[in-house]
Amino acid sequence: MRFFYLGMKTELLIVKETANSYETTSHLKGMHPNRLAFDPQNEKCVYCTTNGDGLFKSEDGGESWNQIGQEDIHSSKVTAVAVDRNGVVYAGTEPSHLYYSEDIGETWNEFKEIQYLPSKENWRFPPRPETHFVRWITPSISNSNHMGVSIEAGAFIRTEDGGETWKDRPEDSPKDTHTLLAHPESSGRLYSASGDKGYA
Repeated sequence: MRFFYLGMKTELLIVKETANSYETTSHLKGMHPNRLAFDPQNEKCVYCTTNGDGLFKSEDGGESWNQIGQEDIHSSKVTAVAVDRNGVVYAGTEPSHLYYSEDIGETWNEFKEIQYLPSKENWRFPPRPETHFVRWITPSISNSNHMGVSIEAGAFIRTEDGGETWKDRPEDSPKDTHTLLAHPESSGRLYSASGDKGYA
């Protein structure tokens, strides 16, 4: 049996495949869900970001949802979420701040070093140049210390030591990475679909 999660403008739809048809239920009504992430250690544990209502978590595959991170994540516009192979959860916001939780979303800390990267002075979202946001978070599949993060727009940044230090965008890397993916059969490689460099 398969499930499909569809983030719509004002709700999250969960479509359940049955023997002869599909069943659809609506969740997070009136909100704007925009990113989903599943815990690889627990397929029933799902995280969903919203544009204005913060971050939500489900522990039953999407049947029920609870808001999390209100005390520690200092923006209601949560724009990216990911979970690494060890169950560490990462969340990005608008404006661009990056957080992590080592206790399945109960408490959060911030990777503050990214605020001092040289490229930050050029981070801006073209339709609203007064702001910018974390677009994509991609933990490594093979190395839990490695992670790539894209900022909309302005940078692809990365860490190779679990967030202790961060490397700013390489000179020839995309500034406008829309999607950043890893593949389990291509260790050490990231795939970027971007607005300024195409697909690499």
